[in-house]
Amino acid sequence: MVNAIRNLKAVKILRKAQFKCIKTWHKAQGKEIIHFLHIGKTAGTSIKNAFGRKRLFKTKNMIIIFHEHGSKLFHIPKGEKVFFVVRDPISRYVSGFYSRKRQGMPRIFNPWSEEEKRAFELFDTPNMMAEALSSADTKLKKAAEDAFKSIGHVRSSYWDWFKNEDYLNNRLADVAFVCQQESLSEDFHLFLSTFKLPSKIQLPTDKTKTHKNPEHFDKTISPLGEENLKIWYKKEYTFLQTLHQNKLISKSYS
Repeated sequence: MVNAIRNLKAVKILRKAQFKCIKTWHKAQGKEIIHFLHIGKTAGTSIKNAFGRKRLFKTKNMIIIFHEHGSKLFHIPKGEKVFFVVRDPISRYVSGFYSRKRQGMPRIFNPWSEEEKRAFELFDTPNMMAEALSSADTKLKKAAEDAFKSIGHVRSSYWDWFKNEDYLNNRLADVAFVCQQESLSEDFHLFLSTFKLPSKIQLPTDKTKTHKNPEHFDKTISPLGEENLKIWYKKEYTFLQTLHQNKLISKSYS
C-alpha cells in the first residue's frame, strides 16, 4: 500500500512536470494561455464537456488549460489569463445541496461524510435547511449552521478560489472572461467569438454530462429561506458585485 501511494505521488509529480514543460513550450511559441477555473456548481462540467473533457485545448494562437476544483486563482501565475462561470448564490446553494444529497450520482459516487449524513437525515430539502437558520429552536438553528459548514459545495465560497477582495482586485486584469450560469448559452457563444474559437464547440444537453439535478426535486425557496440565505451568503454577493462593478459580468446579483 505504501509503495502504491509513493508510486501514485511520483506519477502526479511527473505529470505536473510534463504539463509545465508543455505549457512553457506553447508560451515560447507566442501562444496566448487562458486557464479555466472550475468553481463548484457553476456549470463547469458543461464547459469541460463542450471541449471534450481535455486537459488542454489547443488552437493556432492559444491554449486553454482546464483545471479541477482544487486549482485557485492564486495557483495561476500572475499575467496569465483565466475564465470561469458564476451564478446566483441561492441557486448555487440549491444545486450544491441536491448534488451532495445524491452523493454526486449518477456521474460519480462521492459518499457522505458523517456530518453530511447527519445533515441530510435532518433536512430533506434546501428550503428546510435555509429556514432553520433563523429558527427559535436553538438546537435546530445550530444543526442548520453546522450543516451549512459541513456539506460539500454548500460550504464552499467564491473566495475559496479568489482568496480575498484585495487579492481579487490585484488580479482583475488577469480575468479574461466570466460567464453567468443564468445566461450560459449566450455567454458561452460570446466567449467562443471573443477568442475566435470554433463555433462547432457546443455545450452538452445530456443531463449526466451537465451534472444537473433532476427536475422533480423541490427547489422552492420561501421568502424566509431567501432572506436567511442572503444573510448567510453575504460575502458571495460582495464577490459578484465586485465583478459587476468592473464590468466583468453584465447582470448584477445584488
